[in-house]
Amino acid sequence: MSVHYIFKILTLGGDCAGKTCIITRFVDGIFHENQLPTIGIDYKTKYVKLANGKKAKLLIWDIAGPQYINITRQYFKGANGIILIYDITNKDSFKKVDFYINEIKENGFYEGIPIFLVGNKIDEEYRRVITFEEGARLAKEHGFMFCECSAKTGENIDFIFNKLINEMHQKFEENEINNEEPEKIEEEKEKQLKRIESEEKQKKICANLLKYLSF
Repeated sequence: MSVHYIFKILTLGGDCAGKTCIITRFVDGIFHENQLPTIGIDYKTKYVKLANGKKAKLLIWDIAGPQYINITRQYFKGANGIILIYDITNKDSFKKVDFYINEIKENGFYEGIPIFLVGNKIDEEYRRVITFEEGARLAKEHGFMFCECSAKTGENIDFIFNKLINEMHQKFEENEINNEEPEKIEEEKEKQLKRIESEEKQKKICANLLKYLSF
């Protein structure tokens, strides 16, 4: 498959916000009721066709909770888009959004790439403690896109990713690289692939380190 774009997406949020379930629902179209929490980092790949007919490879990174931030922070580099996730039934999960906003700022991503604030688990409306208005207000305050969803039912999952993909594509088209020669565009893609390969190796090291620390 000929790939014209490579987009790296980060999913950030507190433990049990549903990051892994959201990714799995989008990539594989399934939901695991008893999904184990991510330790460290993981990612899934998906190929999508854009409105202009070209193909994009998505690298969707599943970043574990704040307790692993000293290890996972290095994977923020090179991100093209961010999905910041909280659980509408968990106040602490919503508070963790501020933690990640500070991390995003400190890593230089606050401006320049699209960020989507997402409230998950609307299938559990009866347990809701964070209102839609609270989420929308926070998103507006920071200039983020906003939506609520359910990884369990799949509601709004495709909408969120498709909206983010369109925003990332638009940013890419606005970038100066598109005014350069095709050879330089291919060179940039090659750099991305090398960075991905390096991150995959680091991921294995990170996983082994976390297993060791858990004993």
